[in-house]
Amino acid sequence: EETRAKVAQASVRIEAVQAKRELVRAKGKLAAMVGADPRNIDISNPNTIALPRLTALPELLAQLERAPGLSRARALVEQREAIVDVERSRRMPDVTVALGTKREDGRRQTVVGLSVPLPLFNRNQGSLLESLRRTDKARDELDGESLRLRAELYDAHARMSAALEEVALIAADVLPGAESTYQAASRGFELGKFSFLEVLDAQRTLFQSKNQYLLAVAESYRASAEIDRLVGATGPLTGTTQAQE
Repeated sequence: EETRAKVAQASVRIEAVQAKRELVRAKGKLAAMVGADPRNIDISNPNTIALPRLTALPELLAQLERAPGLSRARALVEQREAIVDVERSRRMPDVTVALGTKREDGRRQTVVGLSVPLPLFNRNQGSLLESLRRTDKARDELDGESLRLRAELYDAHARMSAALEEVALIAADVLPGAESTYQAASRGFELGKFSFLEVLDAQRTLFQSKNQYLLAVAESYRASAEIDRLVGATGPLTGTTQAQE
């Protein structure tokens, strides 16, 4: 029985060390994303950690319409359509007007002549069809790019929303509960009411909760950066805000 207790205690101690190491790594990842010093990230008060601001989806969709990728695709369509207009105009024959004079019955008369070539063999069909084909292809590419960007935007927005909800839940319920449990276990151990194993288990849970919180914050920043990339924001369109009490 004593051996099993020692093994269990060693196992919990190892898990606590691993949880602490993961917490340090999570701090480093978050610090790299927000440009901060990991030592300045105070997880003891999560409400002081700045969070990215979630912009409403309709506003982001409006921004997406002006994104560089769609603007380039749209400009290509307009260019192809202009070429089609040029090729279509070449199907119409040029009318040549000739003005001259002639003498008939001793009188000088003004003569106007019109010359219209008959497009019996060349109606510019080949060039026109090729330009129409290229225009259709450009429109398809524009539609495809729009659908792709919209899908990625919906996904990034959903991920960011879920991450921020997780952050709020952990900060409001999980972290306070884990901290309270650890403090109670530590005091109980000092009074002889709890075993050291229970203290280690509470400490491991606390470290895991803090790590989970930082990972959720980091995920919200990753999704925010993805949104900014999709809409072509030159600055952080999503902004930042403090975690709410």
